[in-house]
Amino acid sequence: MLRATRQMQKWLRTHQKKFLGFLAVFLMAIWLPGATVQYLFSDKPAGVVLGQPVTPAEFNDVANRWRRWRGLLMGDRGADIRRDFVWRQIVLVKQAEAAGVVVTDAEVNERMERIEMLGLDFRKQQLSDAAVRKTLHESLLVEKLRSSLGEAVKVTTDEAWQRYARDNEQVKIKYLVLRAADLLAQTTATESEVEACYEQHKDAFRDEAEGKIGYKEPERVKVEYIMAKYDDLAKRVSVTDAELRDYYEKNKDAKYQAEEPKKPETPKDAKPEAKATEPAKPEAPKAAKAEGKAEAGKADGKAEAKSATADKPETPKPPVYKPFESVKAEIGETLRRQKAEAEAVNL
Repeated sequence: MLRATRQMQKWLRTHQKKFLGFLAVFLMAIWLPGATVQYLFSDKPAGVVLGQPVTPAEFNDVANRWRRWRGLLMGDRGADIRRDFVWRQIVLVKQAEAAGVVVTDAEVNERMERIEMLGLDFRKQQLSDAAVRKTLHESLLVEKLRSSLGEAVKVTTDEAWQRYARDNEQVKIKYLVLRAADLLAQTTATESEVEACYEQHKDAFRDEAEGKIGYKEPERVKVEYIMAKYDDLAKRVSVTDAELRDYYEKNKDAKYQAEEPKKPETPKDAKPEAKATEPAKPEAPKAAKAEGKAEAGKADGKAEAKSATADKPETPKPPVYKPFESVKAEIGETLRRQKAEAEAVNL
């Protein structure tokens, strides 16, 4: 037993570094995934911004997108971001949203087109189209917020002079600017160097303002078009009487019905005319009274018959159309317009 223990101690002293390295890797493999998963899916927020909790998943999404985006624009130097940068970005975005700053899809599309013109490949940084659009949306929100805050701040003349004096006191010249054109006569380039420079920059666009070399030409589109006036083409077409009549028959129900004359309205304050009073008739004899009753009965029967007839529904009147001759000129103008449009399409 003692011998086995000594052999074990000797083996550990001999392979101490390997054993400790293996043990460290083993412990990391057990602890790190669990801690990461627990952090991402934890209910505990990573922080609070403007009274709103920021979840670990939201924090990691912002960090990963901006790390890849800066890596795409700036290379390895931009991919290294700190936690304070991520928090500052989250705070500025939420502050812009709370201030009512709005970024439209058209603005995001315009910024996307500018980025694509530089020939950048999002897939190299494992950035999806949705991730790029979200990052550009956040960037525009921050830009607009800073612009609005800058416009709202008023700088007095005294403050401007103080800043000017302070900057001029602290600035020291550490470099000398020379124009490259002045040194061209002193330099030479071999054929291989020219070819290497072309191969290196052939996929990039040239930017003289920033001194960037590039030999890629932007896409150009040549557009040709013909402009035709309908009024000029209308003079070249003709319309027959048969076409006029056919158009009238097909559209008279929808366009050419005559309006019924409106009945004059009776004023509300008008009073009905008083009937002339007839002189009292002399009293008739009894026989005449009997005949009068019979006549009155007949009259009542006729009145009832008329009332029954009035209760029947009226037969609808046939539509009345405007005369063809009165709308002939209007129809001709419409048909000439239609033919002129068809003529313009066939040019």
